[in-house]
Amino acid sequence: MQSVKNRRKLIATIGLTALATLHTCLAVVFTVCFLVAPLAAEAQSRIPSIGVLMPGPVAQRLHMLEALRQGLREQGYVEGQNITLVIRSADGVMERLPALANELVRHPVDIILAPGPAAIAAKQATSTTPIVIAVGDALAMGLVTKLARPGGNITGISEFEPETLTKRLQLLKQAAPAIARVAVLVDTSDLGIVSELQALHAAAHALNIKLQVFDIRVFGDLGTALAGIAKQQPDALINLQGALTMTYRQQLIEFAAASRLPAIFPWPDFARSGALMAYGPKTGEAWRRAATYMDKIMKGAKPGDLPIERPTRFEFGINLTTAKGLGLEISPSLLLQATEVIR
Repeated sequence: MQSVKNRRKLIATIGLTALATLHTCLAVVFTVCFLVAPLAAEAQSRIPSIGVLMPGPVAQRLHMLEALRQGLREQGYVEGQNITLVIRSADGVMERLPALANELVRHPVDIILAPGPAAIAAKQATSTTPIVIAVGDALAMGLVTKLARPGGNITGISEFEPETLTKRLQLLKQAAPAIARVAVLVDTSDLGIVSELQALHAAAHALNIKLQVFDIRVFGDLGTALAGIAKQQPDALINLQGALTMTYRQQLIEFAAASRLPAIFPWPDFARSGALMAYGPKTGEAWRRAATYMDKIMKGAKPGDLPIERPTRFEFGINLTTAKGLGLEISPSLLLQATEVIR
């Protein structure tokens, strides 16, 4: 009889112990679920971020940012809803770009948009974060070894075409047929400029024009270069694509007008700001197209598998008010080539 009571007591004890253990397990499971659920929700609600590394002041590139936002909207992304932009600007001080690129990598952002010299800084900062470039000559800059299959973590748009440089010089010659000496403002520290200068020299030789190259690597060089141009008194001025040209656009446009120099710039919208002429890829088009790459990358594509594009849409602007101030009569045939005439 005593044995039966002992067995019943043992069974009761085991039952209570098992119940207590089950209660503890359920409590642990509940606690883990309570902690994990918000993390899972956070992971699901996390908005992808695009780091935008800008060489020049943001205020001068608002139209480029709007082009990027337009491109993102076309792909179904709306800033603040399902995408965020993290913008960092060197404000024209190129030496700041490496630190800013590292800051974006540490942020971290999902993709970096790196135009011009910012592309080199971004490449040096990371070999894993996808980088979408918008540059002049991706090959000459050493960003990639092939355009069709760039490899690594870089893809995007490379705008350099020798024909573009030839066209600019031809347009300048059409506007001012008597020109024989043309000053060239260029940042020779830009690795992509070498191929542009070669193309420009070939075009100048064909047109029997002598080029006078003036280097502007940092802002301090600008005053020296402009003083040199004023002293040499060339017949015209051409600016090659570069961050400093974009940053100090108004000073260059005003200098050309004051010096009575017919000038042509790389960015079409310069003509709206008072430049005589501007010819190049459609303003903001590279940034708009960059959004297509971003969409593909966010959907799982590897940047190195995405071919780098060349520009397909070009604009040519002429400012007739500036032409009149320079005493130039723009021919009807030249006006017919323009995509925009500012009167």
